[in-house]
Amino acid sequence: MRVWPGVALLLLSLLGLALPASAASIGETDAISVDLSEQLLTLAGTAAIFDSPRIQAALHDPVPLLQASGKALDPAGVLKLLKDSGFRVWKARPRLWIVQLASDGSVTLLATEPHLQAEASYRSLPLSESPVVATDAAALASLLQRPDDAALTALLGTHQADALVVVSASSSGYAWQLLHTGWQRSGQLPPAADMPGLLPHVLSEVLAVPAEWPEGTGRTLVHVGGVSSFSEFTALQKALQQIDGVQGLSLVRVGGSSAWFAVDAPTGSALVAALAGIDHLSVDAALPVLKPLVVQGRNVAAVLLSWTWNAAPGTDKPSPAPVTAAPLEKQAHG
Repeated sequence: MRVWPGVALLLLSLLGLALPASAASIGETDAISVDLSEQLLTLAGTAAIFDSPRIQAALHDPVPLLQASGKALDPAGVLKLLKDSGFRVWKARPRLWIVQLASDGSVTLLATEPHLQAEASYRSLPLSESPVVATDAAALASLLQRPDDAALTALLGTHQADALVVVSASSSGYAWQLLHTGWQRSGQLPPAADMPGLLPHVLSEVLAVPAEWPEGTGRTLVHVGGVSSFSEFTALQKALQQIDGVQGLSLVRVGGSSAWFAVDAPTGSALVAALAGIDHLSVDAALPVLKPLVVQGRNVAAVLLSWTWNAAPGTDKPSPAPVTAAPLEKQAHG
């Protein structure tokens, strides 16, 4: 696992944008907000950070976070905002070896594809550009049929990587599989999706969320904001427990009016549909203006589902975005 010392300040300095000395106009404030949102996304690794009311308030009025010169955001202030919102800097980022497996069994390196490289750089995901060798096809075929930590570790060592991503094409689009020591995750990109562009955003969410919430690894995380009293929290917990198929529910974090639960339950569209059926819940759509690929990546990854608790039942609920990925799974090897 690669640990970047001082990653926070490095990323902030790389992403800093020069702003006018006076940031009083709406256009200049919007520019600061965009800069702030990109810095926060890079530091945390996941768009789940924008579920935080504190973050939302800062994006609405980012001027207090400017340096004294008024020309750039203050790195210390941004880091404090991150910490005060209950998030950590994602320091340990796995180096990914990304390959495409064709129907004939041949293997092609994807990490050198320009669009994929650009989006991986945007999400600060390190890539291994180690070339494919003759023995890789057989090794991949064996791993995909029967995951094995020892064989995976050997393959990753050969290619100077910490995790393996295998992409395959089908008539319904692109399927992807992430193999990490101890667990794996797989999913399907939407039909006609921009595979090289979208994949890094999906992978960043898949990897950063369990890094932020290790208590929820192997389970589906559900964030609910707007919980303002103990009685509402109790009602929410009871509603989640009553979802058909829920086998386990635990509270992993509480902050302000938000609660995060780890759920052993149906995943993907089944869980989204169940949450949509709870009277007090509505989809939390309070994301800032982000690149479309960032928003789509979070929806496709589906490692954390975000909702809002409404005190009055019967609130009209927008239709949730379709979810196609499976949950993180603890993998038994042998």
